[in-house]
Amino acid sequence: MFTNSIGLHVTPTRPKQRQRWGDVDSHCHLNWGDLFFDLFYVASALNLSYVLFYSPSAEGVLYFTGLFGPILLEWFQRTFFDARFVWGDDPFHKMFEIVHLCALSSAAVHIRPVSTMTDPTQIEMFDYSLAVTGLALLNMYRSIEVMLTVDGEDAAKHGEKRRLIDFFVQLSFYLAAAVKSGITYYGSKSADENDFGNR
Repeated sequence: MFTNSIGLHVTPTRPKQRQRWGDVDSHCHLNWGDLFFDLFYVASALNLSYVLFYSPSAEGVLYFTGLFGPILLEWFQRTFFDARFVWGDDPFHKMFEIVHLCALSSAAVHIRPVSTMTDPTQIEMFDYSLAVTGLALLNMYRSIEVMLTVDGEDAAKHGEKRRLIDFFVQLSFYLAAAVKSGITYYGSKSADENDFGNR
């Protein structure tokens, strides 16, 4: 690991296990990134409330659950990771956090009422599905990095193997949703263009 003249890590640091079995308890310190991360859940909650407000029906509850589930799982996964591991202040992991926040914000901003999410001419469902697919891929990378390079006990590596399987199952559902909504959106878009050309 190399540092530059002001002491910042230039190469990626290994994830470090926060606490080992039998160690004295240590507490996580909040930073601005964690607080910023939580604000996206406020935006998600606001957008999810519009799903039920504009569609107070069984279909609205179904869409609310389907849109809320991946966002809630992401919060659990991030909290679970931060409670067990810590990264250094290297540029690679800082950029990883920025990409992670961009994917989460994209998912939050594309939560719309049922009428918009079910409209095949609107891209919102496709964009939401792509965003949660990106989150699942980022979580998988994080688990693989812990499995391969963690500075900690072997139990931490074995635990991440189980979580990686969970992420793979999530990814398969999210990817199927992204493919289906993408085919629906781009299929309806090409159909509209063909109709316009035939007029």
